[in-house]
Amino acid sequence: MPKQTKCIPCMSVDIKSLIRDNTKDLVLIEAVSAVPDCPEPGQIQFCLIKKRTPSAYQEFMKGCLATKPIKGKPFGEAGKFLKECASEWRKHPGERSK
Repeated sequence: MPKQTKCIPCMSVDIKSLIRDNTKDLVLIEAVSAVPDCPEPGQIQFCLIKKRTPSAYQEFMKGCLATKPIKGKPFGEAGKFLKECASEWRKHPGERSK
């Protein structure tokens, strides 16, 4: 199987100048200037990043924390509920195979 080439985002010079000519936002101008140039006019190439699937532990913790009364509690109170969920995770080895 051929190895996939790494995606390199780029924007053609004509599109960059069009954006720079029609905005006064210095942050946008700087960001557009930092993007590498595409070889062909009118070309923009975006590179999408695939998200990894959550682990069984992360899925378990998400479901467990959803059942806990965290909302409305002061900041810092979630630690107690995280510990409870972690303890439940350790007690149920069947959950690990999900």
